[in-house]
Amino acid sequence: MSRSRSQGESLSAETPLRRRITAGRSFDLRSRVETAIFS
Repeated sequence: MSRSRSQGESLSAETPLRRRITAGRSFDLRSRVETAIFS
């Protein structure tokens, strides 16, 4: 029980950072695609 609890806490702590990184990546790719299309 304690092991799964510690894993859940670490995952919940890492989730916001991962979301921020993935959002930054998707935004960067989207901007690159838009610049490639409109340029």
